[in-house]
Amino acid sequence: MFQQPDLMDNPDLPLQYAPYTQDDDIITGRRPLRPPFRIQHLGVFFLSDLFSAEYMHDSEFVHRRRLATLCGNKELFFTGNRFDQWDLDVLLYCVRRSPAGNGGPERCQVKPAELLHAHNRRNNEKNRERVFTSLKRLSSAAICIEGKGYQYTTQLMNRVLVDARQEECLVEVNGDVTMAFRRNGLEQIMRERLPQGGNGLAKWLLGAAQVYKGGFSSDLRSLYDLCRPKTKQKSQFIKRLEKALEQLEENGILTWWEMDGHTVRAVPRSTPTRNMACGLLHRYR
Repeated sequence: MFQQPDLMDNPDLPLQYAPYTQDDDIITGRRPLRPPFRIQHLGVFFLSDLFSAEYMHDSEFVHRRRLATLCGNKELFFTGNRFDQWDLDVLLYCVRRSPAGNGGPERCQVKPAELLHAHNRRNNEKNRERVFTSLKRLSSAAICIEGKGYQYTTQLMNRVLVDARQEECLVEVNGDVTMAFRRNGLEQIMRERLPQGGNGLAKWLLGAAQVYKGGFSSDLRSLYDLCRPKTKQKSQFIKRLEKALEQLEENGILTWWEMDGHTVRAVPRSTPTRNMACGLLHRYR
């Protein structure tokens, strides 16, 4: 049933959730002549298969694999070992540990034992190695953004230094990534992710709820392409999806959800605001 995604840009994605935007010049008040690609909005991380709906899963290497996203007027390509929701947890932890700066790269020390404790994981040799492996994936992979007349390549982490005894690391997170999460409620994002444990699909759906606070709807095929789980059978995917939605409801993230035929709908428990957005997660040909 599920096939390799062949996405076109989604014209219905609100402007505030386009993947990249440009800041006003703080001195002149004018916009730069060229987009600096500084601020990456949450949709790039949460509404794509950049971080799949798995957790601590085996990773495969891919070269220029087109990411399934809802980006407008851009295509994203990934080269490296694929990420999952464990890698996103590691990235968020490093972002939180990074000193607050002006958007430039900031270094922080990361101790695997403390990271595992923060995520309620056992501090054993196998899990500590998973921390180091994740940091290596995050620092070695490249994301290429291509639009009309331009191409831009970036990384989520600039550098990772692992000491010889493997007791701690020195990590330098991309300053744009750090700023993106801090401007979009980093503490709440991490607080809501923690109770989801190792349920990768629940964490991916949580990301959709954190972007579309007014609720979201999706057909099953589009949702599968966007979250890219390892599950191949439709029946197994539906079971995982129902379990993940039930977990999010039990943990107070969703107030209501339903699966009607081939469509899933969900409404988060959010405080109403003027800028609250609803989303349609749909795969366009």
